[in-house]
Order: sequence, then structure tokens, then C-alpha cells
Amino acid sequence: MKAVVVYERGGKYEVRDVPMPRLNDGDVLIKINYAALCYRDLLQLAGYYPRMKYPVILGHEAVGVVVESRDPRFKPGGDRVVPLLHEPDGTCEFCMRGLDSYCINALSYGENVDGFFAEYARVSGNALVKVPNGVPDELAAFTLCVVAMVYKGLKRAGLAYGETVVVTVEWRCWYSRRSIG
Repeated sequence: MKAVVVYERGGKYEVRDVPMPRLNDGDVLIKINYAALCYRDLLQLAGYYPRMKYPVILGHEAVGVVVESRDPRFKPGGDRVVPLLHEPDGTCEFCMRGLDSYCINALSYGENVDGFFAEYARVSGNALVKVPNGVPDELAAFTLCVVAMVYKGLKRAGLAYGETVVVTVEWRCWYSRRSIG
């Protein structure tokens, strides 16, 4: 399959033929329909993420269709899904309290585990959300990144029921049909 692979800090990348991802128990293989290019991806290319591993397939915003599943919650051939920004480990103190967005052992897609600028991707079933019918791929691909930031901020704010908050978002996201190929 084709993928955008980052080889070293500072932005060296190429579109390459790479092997299909291998699944472990609990994993899901998705065929990428849309992948979005986020400002974070550009910062990663510039070398601003110290946990970045090389080589790595870039990209953390995508939507795809399940083609193979080792997680009973997701069915091949019909489930459209978006991945979370990271894979929580499910064992740390935060995960055990239902705060997986604070997981101290999380692996981040496109940073230290392969991301979604590829034809196919391996994703932990614990890091997938089903996309409702009627939501177009081009919207679903980048919505989760923005929603996750807002959700985490609201949880950190400690708002009480009935309080009001204003949320503003600057859209720095470009998306394209089928990131490559």
C-alpha cells in the first residue's frame, strides 16, 4: 500500500510502498476514505514533537471503513469510523478512572505509532468511534480532533451543571479526498 512516511526530524518524507499493517487482538484495519492535514502534522514535520519516532506514517485525522476486525464491536464492510488522536493503554490511573484522554502511556497516531496518510491503517478498537449515517466523510475526518480539544478543555475547566461557556475554534485544517493514491 502507499503511505506518506516521515524518515527523520526536520521534514524528510516520501510517498512509499509499505507493507499492510498487521493486526493484534483488539485491533481494526480500516481503509482510509479521507485524511486531513492539520497544523499539528506540519509541526511534527518541522520536528517540534520530541516523542516522534522515525520512520512513521504521518497523520492523525481520518475517516475510514472497517475492512478487518479483531474487535467484536466493529464489523467489516459497513462500519465507518474515526480514530481518536491516540491509543490509551487502558491500565494507567487515568484510564481506570475513565479519563483516557489523560493516559500517561498513550501512543499518538502519526507521532509514535503509524498514522493515517496511507491507504489502510491499524487502529486499536479502543481508539475508534463509529460515524453516524448522514455525516459526510470530509466533515468526519477532522471533527474528532477539534471536538477532542474542546471536550478536554471543558473537563479541565470543572464546570458545574448550568454554567455557560463560550468556545471558539480557529480552523487550521486542510483536507483532501484520499490523502494519497
